[in-house]
Amino acid sequence: MRPGETISHYRILERLGAGGMGVVYIAEDLSLGRKVVLKFLPQHLTANSEAIRRFKQEASTASALEHPNICTIYEIGGTDPGSVEQRDATAGDGGDQIFIAMAYYDGTTLREVMDDGRMGGQPLEFARAMDIAHQVAVGLSAAHSKGIVHRDVKPENIVVTDSGRVVLLDFGIAKLTGGTQFTADGATLGTVAYMAPEQARGNKVDGRTDMWATGVVLFEMLTGVRPFRGDYDQAVVYSILNEEPADLDKLDERIRPIVERALSKDVDDRFATMADFANALDLALPGTLSAEPADLTGRWRPGVIITAAAILALVAAAVVWFSYGPGRQAGSVEGPAIGVSSASFHQVTTVAELEEFPALSPDGDRIVLSREVGGYRRLFLHDRNSGSEVQLTDEVRDDIQAVWSTDGKSIVFVRANGASGKIEPGDIYGTYMGGDIWKMDLEDGRVRRLIEEAFNPAFSPNGETLAFDASWSGTSQRLWIADNEGRNAQQISTDASEETDHVRPRWSPDGRFLVFQTQRRTKLDIQLLDLASREISSVTDDAHQNVNPVFAGGPGGIAFSSDRGGGMNIWYVRVNGDGVATAAPRQISTGAGSDVELSSSVDGARLVYSVLGINADLWRLPMDPTAGVATGQPEALVSSTREDSRGSWSHDDATIAFNSDRTGDMNIWLYAVADGSTRQLTEGPGGDYQPFWSPDDSTIVFFSARSGSPDIWKVDVATGALSQLTGDESVDINPCYSPDGAHIAYLSDLGGRREVWVMNADGSDQRPLTTTGAGGHFLRWMPEGNRIVFAAEGLAKTVSLDGSEPKTLVDVHGGAHMSFSPDFALIADVSGHKVVWITPVDGRTPFVGYASEDLEIRIDYPVWSNDGLWLLFDRVKPRGGDIWMVDLVPADS
Repeated sequence: MRPGETISHYRILERLGAGGMGVVYIAEDLSLGRKVVLKFLPQHLTANSEAIRRFKQEASTASALEHPNICTIYEIGGTDPGSVEQRDATAGDGGDQIFIAMAYYDGTTLREVMDDGRMGGQPLEFARAMDIAHQVAVGLSAAHSKGIVHRDVKPENIVVTDSGRVVLLDFGIAKLTGGTQFTADGATLGTVAYMAPEQARGNKVDGRTDMWATGVVLFEMLTGVRPFRGDYDQAVVYSILNEEPADLDKLDERIRPIVERALSKDVDDRFATMADFANALDLALPGTLSAEPADLTGRWRPGVIITAAAILALVAAAVVWFSYGPGRQAGSVEGPAIGVSSASFHQVTTVAELEEFPALSPDGDRIVLSREVGGYRRLFLHDRNSGSEVQLTDEVRDDIQAVWSTDGKSIVFVRANGASGKIEPGDIYGTYMGGDIWKMDLEDGRVRRLIEEAFNPAFSPNGETLAFDASWSGTSQRLWIADNEGRNAQQISTDASEETDHVRPRWSPDGRFLVFQTQRRTKLDIQLLDLASREISSVTDDAHQNVNPVFAGGPGGIAFSSDRGGGMNIWYVRVNGDGVATAAPRQISTGAGSDVELSSSVDGARLVYSVLGINADLWRLPMDPTAGVATGQPEALVSSTREDSRGSWSHDDATIAFNSDRTGDMNIWLYAVADGSTRQLTEGPGGDYQPFWSPDDSTIVFFSARSGSPDIWKVDVATGALSQLTGDESVDINPCYSPDGAHIAYLSDLGGRREVWVMNADGSDQRPLTTTGAGGHFLRWMPEGNRIVFAAEGLAKTVSLDGSEPKTLVDVHGGAHMSFSPDFALIADVSGHKVVWITPVDGRTPFVGYASEDLEIRIDYPVWSNDGLWLLFDRVKPRGGDIWMVDLVPADS
């Protein structure tokens, strides 16, 4: 084509360039008088009618994205007057070409920016490179949410406009090529340097393929070179498939782990979604966020930066204005001296099925709840006046944690996103994984996903902001806020310890505070976040389990569930403007049942909640210790109506130590296998967990928060005498004796991150052995007694007592609760809380040792007996589950 020629209603202005994917021109739209870009697809890509139809569908979908970081597609046309459909029938005759008309942007490609900005091989400025990568990730996340994968992300397909906006080009074109295709001269359709391993092999691709390419682009912007190199395309592919990225040490320490994860050769080791990757980039520059159109892109704009605290102060001010209106002054959280003098209880539901997560409507007349039907939790709408009900969802997935919008016209809830369709907490009252936040319009029943991998949503009093918890910034849950459509998420809580999770935020009536639950392993407390200052204060900090807080009973009043009275019941406390409790908590409900999952009315005068029974027992499964397979069905061993869990075999397999709350407090108990008798070994509040026997079975080591923080303790089996071995403010957990009894290994976050530590058996000489992080709920010693097995990065690793670099033992299936067979040839662990997997230490393929077929049952903490004939495990099953309501009667305090 030549300048001046006309195609359809476009006049060619100039040729921009050509490549394997076609020829590009700038043209004028004669109908609308605007500049456009026309890209003509080469004949070898449009010679097949089915390929044209596929491309038309993809381009049509891409044109509907309407995202500021995605190039707008106006139309698909051709060089003759016929339609695309008509041309399908004659495709391949050599006389016709397909073109795409796209928006024209004043700017340059990222390739040109990089060439101009490097100044002879130097990288781009860090903040600018991060801004560009973040906008690319945001755009790709939007595309992926519509099921579109780009497949050809590279600097040539990224435009940086004069105003700083980043725009992605060429969605859908790469799909026509299928997998990697080499031409006779060794070139490819697409750029090899940015291809992910699965793409280079011609395997199935998904959004994580684009993540890899974005990681390559970011690496190149930051270092001036590509991470995978070669003198020809096949050499580059070899590097992509077999070599680690070069020059990683050139990356800033803030971004290196993010790039490394994006460039993981196994797609499952990358970030789960592009949204997760974008959030990780966002958090690599803490303390700043964009004041420019972040409502559309969530991006930064260089030169226009304000502090996050300042923005939150503005948000809080707006919320207060809405709540009180002009002419009324918002008081402090303390407010007037109003407390609770009495409470009136009413049972709302009586069906046999398990019912959880009730949420009270703004008008107080309706309750949305989760009820288990057919093995999955579905949402139901209950009218408390008439007693009538309507089922809202019927997916083969769990729907939980529903809350109402402020206007009562919609609800948001969490839906399971895993293959099983189930969603469970990591521990009782703990954090959730494997769910997304969805929104339902109650008028027409339409549902749509708002936020991926997020939990416990809550609307602000003015309905404009959604708070929730997510682990986007690392391994721990933190509090986030977004607008009411889930856009422009900002992390609003931080913690010095990676061991602490922040979950289940709930708003104060004036919108200034969020009350939430913290979890440091077995220590559960209530804290308050000031949105303007981001300061966090403790409402509770004691040896009890304190969960599910809500504002209730008047300004400054907080209701929560706690086991401080023996059962898990509702308690009430008032706090002042600094978030400090003004008096001791007062008990509202009584009884042995678990009164949990509180939801309050707008005025705080009414609560709805679930009455649940959590029954955890210890079962044993007969095993072939050599083959690693079950030889029979599991059987109950230690059972009660309460929680009996985390069993540990004595070395003669005659006694099992376990933790149980059968007398109210969680303590260590002993079970005699021969006659079934039990004996309480420890007593008192604080929560004693995870016992482990000394080699001579004379003492048991465990962890407990009886001194305020989770610490390592030991108890004399004969006398019950207690000794505290660690005493810092850190989280010290999962202790185990060395084979000779001289040392105790444990996990601690004393340095801010959980690591493997070791000490002498008397608690002296405490020192860390690892510096790269450790996970899981266990530690084990190798038989020779000089190496400790721990979990990290999905692997079983070992570290020596001298603290030398850890070594990989095996890639284990599961990894959180490993237990070895007596000969240390096999590892048993649980996956999905349903299946016992056996991983051979010699690297052979893992296999299933046992699978539970009961969807209601959850299994955990497998422990092989010392003779290898039994596998002990936790068997957890919910009991009951009705919805109750309590009206709080206020009184002057």
